[in-house]
Amino acid sequence: MICQRLVPAGLILSVLVVPSLAEDSVKYPKLHAALYELREARKELEAIKGDLGGHKKKAIAAAGDAVRSVKLILAVKDEDTSPIKREKAFYAKWKSYPRAQAALDDLKGARGELKEAKEDFQGNKAQAIKHIDQASVEIRQLLDELSRSGSDQ
Repeated sequence: MICQRLVPAGLILSVLVVPSLAEDSVKYPKLHAALYELREARKELEAIKGDLGGHKKKAIAAAGDAVRSVKLILAVKDEDTSPIKREKAFYAKWKSYPRAQAALDDLKGARGELKEAKEDFQGNKAQAIKHIDQASVEIRQLLDELSRSGSDQ
């Protein structure tokens, strides 16, 4: 009789615990976070008015290259599927262009995670690191240009 009561309790406990374990067990969480933020940052960057000396176009293109490379590494096909979900409060630390700022932070972590990975991802690792680095440079240059021009408000 004691066993019968423990099994349902064990099932209930596993149902309550599994969702948080699933979130923590995402393979390459920093790459997933970078992919999520890059997609959102691209939308944010596309909405910026003006070309800003070509920086906008370069940042959007570099973000697109990084998205494609990270998707290839993670074998992600669907645009809207992401195990990463962030609340609005997460972005409050940035005054302007919070998605681009978050993407920069996540790209740093993604680069480190990718470099430390033992896998070569079917020969795509080096190219993905190159695209992550280029996206970081171009997004940073665009944000710097926005700040210099006073358009970072």
